[in-house]
Amino acid sequence: MNELVLDGKYFHFRSISHILNLVVNDGLKTNQLAISKIRTAVRFVRSSSQRLVKFKECVGFAGITSNKILRLDVATRWNSTYLMLESAEPFQVAFDKLDFEDPSYLECFGPNSSPPNFEDWDKARAFMKFLKIFYDAIKFFSTSTHVTIHAAFHQLYKIHTELKLAIMDSDPVMSAMGKDMKLKYEKYWGNVVKMNDLIYFAVVLDPCYKMKFFEFILPQ
Repeated sequence: MNELVLDGKYFHFRSISHILNLVVNDGLKTNQLAISKIRTAVRFVRSSSQRLVKFKECVGFAGITSNKILRLDVATRWNSTYLMLESAEPFQVAFDKLDFEDPSYLECFGPNSSPPNFEDWDKARAFMKFLKIFYDAIKFFSTSTHVTIHAAFHQLYKIHTELKLAIMDSDPVMSAMGKDMKLKYEKYWGNVVKMNDLIYFAVVLDPCYKMKFFEFILPQ
């Protein structure tokens, strides 16, 4: 017996941000090839001022009006990968044109790879939708200056809902990705009984929700 409330039963609380990172990293593995190609393309453009000028010419020829600046990610940090994909996606046509305008662009991929094709960009767009959900959630938990336990359930439920919708998506890429990431998600939060009860207590004690919220939401 110790002096902690309920013998400290609920004091062991796994980091939500850490688990979300594990789920996302699992998704990164299944999309590594497409992401790697886009990373190489972005690195090529950013590697010299001459290449950047040539790329801007391709952007102009393609009629792209986006003001985004290409960002190169840190491969071990998925949040920076999300920002890289977000910055590169509007310039897909410009990258395609660069393939014809600059012979060295193709060479930078080496003999066993190639520039990102239409399928690669499709996979990247689908994955970006997932990354956005997790990016917003982790940003909320990691940058907040106040207690966030009361919002944990809502963030997790939102992610779960988005994954279910993705599985039902008509796009096979989106659907397959949703299934893979939902399996990983449910490994940690698939059983409501095994979750730390503090997540539920915080919602019940929130005057905006209380017990009636769970009576409505849990059957779903």
